[in-house]
Amino acid sequence: MTEEINKISIFAKSDEDLELIKDNFNANYHLILYPTTSSCEIVGEGINKASGIKHMMRHLGGDLKDCIAMGDSMNDYEMIKECGLGIAMGNADEKVKAIADYITESVDNDGIAHAMHHFGLI
Repeated sequence: MTEEINKISIFAKSDEDLELIKDNFNANYHLILYPTTSSCEIVGEGINKASGIKHMMRHLGGDLKDCIAMGDSMNDYEMIKECGLGIAMGNADEKVKAIADYITESVDNDGIAHAMHHFGLI
């Protein structure tokens, strides 16, 4: 394999198994936990959606502050925090809502469409 691994997704059988994973990996790796689904992601330091958008914007000659980000999970946290406008879905993790510039409807209630309409994008 010639490509680097930058993320591993783990789906545990139970919350107890997820705790075991957390206890064994959290000290040496960055873990993004999804307790409601007994799953997590192990990612390299500095690897997140915001770093991906930064890379893309550098390539395009743009800036992260010119971007709008929408999300609901902890893997969206950095992206929502660092983009020019961060929008949390109504069903988002409370930590994501806390750093968002705007909170829209839930995903199930067409939150993306509501946010786009609110900001005059559609």
